[in-house]
Amino acid sequence: MRHGSDNLSEDRLGHATRSAVEKSAREMAKITTRIGRLTDLLHDGAASARASSRHGVDDGPTARFARQLDLTRDKVAELVERQSQTLHTFNIVLFGRTGSGKSTLISAMTRGDGASVSQGESDWTTQVKPTHWRSCEIYDTPGINGWGRTESRSNLEERARAAVEIADFVVVCFDSQSQQADEFRKLAAWVQTYRKPLIAVLNPRNAVWRVCPRVPIGSARANLSRAVREHAGNIRDELAKIGLSGVPVVAVNSKRALFARASMPFLGPDEVSLHKQRTQFGVEQLEQWSGFPRLEELLVAAISEHAVPLRLGALNDQLRGVLGELDHALAEIGDETNRAAVTLEHDLIRSMLRLFGYPPRHDAERRRPFLRGGTDLLAELERRRGGTFQAPVEGEFRQLIHQRLDVELGTLRSRSLHNAEECVVASFDRRTNTTAEAVTRASFDQKAMKRAAEKVLNEGSEFLSKRVELAHRDVRLDIKVLAHAAALRGNAGSGWKYSAWAIRAGGVLAGTLATLGVLAATNFWNPLGWAAAVGAGVGLIASAASALLGWLGGRARKKAESQRLAARGQALAQVRRSVHQVYDGFRDEVLSEAHRYAVDASGPLVRPPIEQALDLRVIEKHCTTWRAELRGLTASLSRTKNPQHLLSATARTLELQAYPNSPNRSQLQWLGEDWINDPNGLKQARGSSGTGRTTAYDPDLVTRLFGGIRQVFDQVFEDLKPGTGRAWLDGALARCAGDPEAIEALGELTAMAEDGRPRIHLVGDYNAGKSSFIKRLLIDAGSPVPESLEIRADPTTDRVREYDWGGVRLIDSPGFQSGEASHAERALRAFPDASAIIYLFQPNLVLGDDGDVLTVLRGDKNRGLAPKLQRTFFVINRSDELGVDPETDPKAYAQLASRKRTELSLA
Repeated sequence: MRHGSDNLSEDRLGHATRSAVEKSAREMAKITTRIGRLTDLLHDGAASARASSRHGVDDGPTARFARQLDLTRDKVAELVERQSQTLHTFNIVLFGRTGSGKSTLISAMTRGDGASVSQGESDWTTQVKPTHWRSCEIYDTPGINGWGRTESRSNLEERARAAVEIADFVVVCFDSQSQQADEFRKLAAWVQTYRKPLIAVLNPRNAVWRVCPRVPIGSARANLSRAVREHAGNIRDELAKIGLSGVPVVAVNSKRALFARASMPFLGPDEVSLHKQRTQFGVEQLEQWSGFPRLEELLVAAISEHAVPLRLGALNDQLRGVLGELDHALAEIGDETNRAAVTLEHDLIRSMLRLFGYPPRHDAERRRPFLRGGTDLLAELERRRGGTFQAPVEGEFRQLIHQRLDVELGTLRSRSLHNAEECVVASFDRRTNTTAEAVTRASFDQKAMKRAAEKVLNEGSEFLSKRVELAHRDVRLDIKVLAHAAALRGNAGSGWKYSAWAIRAGGVLAGTLATLGVLAATNFWNPLGWAAAVGAGVGLIASAASALLGWLGGRARKKAESQRLAARGQALAQVRRSVHQVYDGFRDEVLSEAHRYAVDASGPLVRPPIEQALDLRVIEKHCTTWRAELRGLTASLSRTKNPQHLLSATARTLELQAYPNSPNRSQLQWLGEDWINDPNGLKQARGSSGTGRTTAYDPDLVTRLFGGIRQVFDQVFEDLKPGTGRAWLDGALARCAGDPEAIEALGELTAMAEDGRPRIHLVGDYNAGKSSFIKRLLIDAGSPVPESLEIRADPTTDRVREYDWGGVRLIDSPGFQSGEASHAERALRAFPDASAIIYLFQPNLVLGDDGDVLTVLRGDKNRGLAPKLQRTFFVINRSDELGVDPETDPKAYAQLASRKRTELSLA
């Protein structure tokens, strides 16, 4: 039979660690070069993003993008720096629950004097303590899930978590005093985060496990090993649940390993036992029985064969993880910027362009608000989004102004035409001259025209303000990045040039109607060119004429009348054209003013969202480009085999070498089950049974326990007369006779009264030894042990069971903190009918979640649970695992037990 690493030399382990350091240093140099290029790229990318931003760097997607690159750069640099600082040694970090034996195992590893080992107190280690061991640094860490004897649990656990970051190996320590669900949750959160290879060490606390001479019965050895195997199976199952499969579980009795390897003088606890065991068995035998050489062999083999992937594989994995986080973050930023850009473009920019009209590219004036440094921002945005905006050239504002002007000026135009025609007709009818100024005054109401223009333009301004405010408010609610809408101003007297319009209108009439007077009074009846008066009341010049002159005059009058009528028609046509020209010119001037106003307003209203959308599109492109770059960077990081898989393969190789023909080679090698058939001290064949008691067994325990329970009963019921409870119950049943639900609720009390026996509940965390305690009581009382009273290392009791113990009923209930919420709930529902409670603690006392113990002691009004503190006995169970062997040093054991009672009171 081969006992693992029995003949390992100091030189072999030293060579393995030195070689690992040298190889990983060379590989680290290559990684550092690649990482240098990566950090430069990240720095330049962030700087470029900030430089291209149009809206500063305090918030928004550009700032988020730059900050994300900076954060990744810092993480990468920190990872490499931290790894570089610890590269000169091989770093093993021990991690686990307080009291699981971490400090003891480290002292054994480093052949220390035991001074760092707790004398029995919980939360002994409060700082991260590196200890040099050959070419390794072994880090002891504060235990998790303690009750904070001298410092808060959160502070202690944060120090432990930080130490895991620098580990090449994490040795997570468990013991045989149960493994709490919360231990695995923290292990998952810490170890998985840093992707460290993991070895689980199970510390069997039973003082006789694998000590062959002290367990001469084969079946007893098998029972002890079965408990270890069940603990190991529970550890593997729980690790698998959190995604940590293939973790080797090695059983090592840390205390025995320390006894074998400690340097002298010994300053640790239980010195008397150390000297007795060394004298009785020898250090080499103690070391073999401890199981430590097999852990050491696994470490040496893993370091020798897989130094670089074990050390730097985790770093590469972490770097890939950091880059993966960046890729995920950029994907989110890219998606968000795309959604925000689409919202801006669709809901605001497009609506603004529809409002003001799409500016044609050849229209320099309308494109002017969108120019910056020679760049047409609107065209650039359309290029980046991959399409032009669909909007009419004439926007809603211009269409509104057109429509409203046509309505408001239409009536005035008709009136002006009528008035102008009346002037012409009247002038010709009276045969008088009429000046252009007179026609202008008669035809045009300039004040009314001003009012119409003012009304239309102010309506347009109000229309713009409402539409812009609504659009900005809606989009601002969607993407929360826009500034407030720019204010629009166009009130009368501040923006419109009415006087200029009026002057231009008069000038048009003066020019176009200058000939009306001449056409009305001259050369329309005097074909011979005779002079005729121009003025009011044109008549005949001579009162008498010859017949010839009369005849000629008649012909002339007819011709003149014909000419006059033609001239009047011409004058009417001219005046109509002039009126239309005036109104068209006036309309064009108003439209031109509205156009200039719209151009000026579109700049502050449309340009900011265009710039923001352009920024978003730029960042979206950055994210896409960087994600492609990240894929290349990630691929450049050498992908090594999973360190945990390598470690698992190494363990399988070693166990196959040690036990090539054994189907249970893993249990023989790593859980030490080869001792079951070890002939050393074996006196009975496997299968024999016995219920032997050690010399430290206290036969008066049951008597004292009953005495304490009776004393509590006496205190609680000293003021009650016999039969008081029965009388109360009978009265309650009588009062509730007509209420079936009440009768049912009192059924349990009725059953208890009829039974007449006290009910003592055993409560505590799973694996605290409740079932074993009951079994011991039954054996000592000479009562049979039912088959249902099964004792296992994993969570076994899943329902409430009752056992007769003399005149008492013992109630076994599921344990707390088993990882099965239903177990705790069943236990809490069971204890309300307890006459007394025996609350069992393991040697580490209050560990993990103390909510259940507080519920038992203080009660819970919301759940109808009465407090049981006054009826509860606290038992520190499995006290042979406190740390001092009661067989070899009963005095020190008694002192330690006293300290534990004090510690429990404080906790």
